[in-house]
Amino acid sequence: MQLFSGAVLGYVMLKLVISRITKNEVNLSALTHDEVIAGALHGLGSICTNLGFMYGSASLVQILKLLEPFETLGLSQLLTPQEGSFTFGVVSSMVMVVGAAVSLIRLRPEKPHSHAVVFALLSGCALSLRNVLQRKSHMSRPTTSTTTPKVQTPLEKMERSVIQFTQLSFRSALLVGAVALALSILAPPQLDALQAINWRVLTWHPLYNIFSMITLGFCSALTHSLLNAGKRVFAIIMAILWFGEDITSATIAGLATVAGGGTWYTMESSKRKIVGGVAKPVVTMLVLFVLFEYQTYVKTQKSMV
Repeated sequence: MQLFSGAVLGYVMLKLVISRITKNEVNLSALTHDEVIAGALHGLGSICTNLGFMYGSASLVQILKLLEPFETLGLSQLLTPQEGSFTFGVVSSMVMVVGAAVSLIRLRPEKPHSHAVVFALLSGCALSLRNVLQRKSHMSRPTTSTTTPKVQTPLEKMERSVIQFTQLSFRSALLVGAVALALSILAPPQLDALQAINWRVLTWHPLYNIFSMITLGFCSALTHSLLNAGKRVFAIIMAILWFGEDITSATIAGLATVAGGGTWYTMESSKRKIVGGVAKPVVTMLVLFVLFEYQTYVKTQKSMV
């Protein structure tokens, strides 16, 4: 239902707002091979994310999804190598983000449920590949206008992004709906389960995805994943505060390191020359070493109290 509501939201935006501004005829039927695959990945990623929340806390799932930048880096180099360079600085900044995410997992008082870890990682892989394929499609077919300009305007980028989002949401909703129908035949859902649905999710889930897709239209998949890291730091803090989880100076240090790695990546990606070389991985290793040692010290002191 989240995916169907997303398709409706995208269609309404296209018909009532964007198409009236651009004066372009919206074509939602034309799909590339990559976009068909991306639709299936979007559905798979949404299912795995929800299953991760069933077996683990919201903060745990968000921490595990901080590993997405590494997945996106490898996929981007494979499918869209023209979008960026594989430099010491870029890799070092992402190692800092991923290392800090691992440190946050180590701090958790209870051992993470294996199902939560598997589903969160599957979700990250599926959505990372979806983003790379969507970005690749965005570059190869930039607009639906019959007079395609060489350089897209911001409005045309937004139009293309919303079209992709609507196509992706609708086709992934059909796929997930078919799976849900098959499961309901095999194991009919209880009325209590249907009543437990949080209908507010039908609003926030598509809004999050449509803004995420619009952002992807303006930057590379790798930059998008690092921007997501900043969003996840905020989501982790909110989850900790909302659900009353324990927060220590070690947790704050880990989140600050994630934010620092994301900021570093932003600085590296804006450089036109490769500078610094081998010194950058050394800096990353030193920062992570200090972080892990400090977190171990805080954890030891807490266990002694």
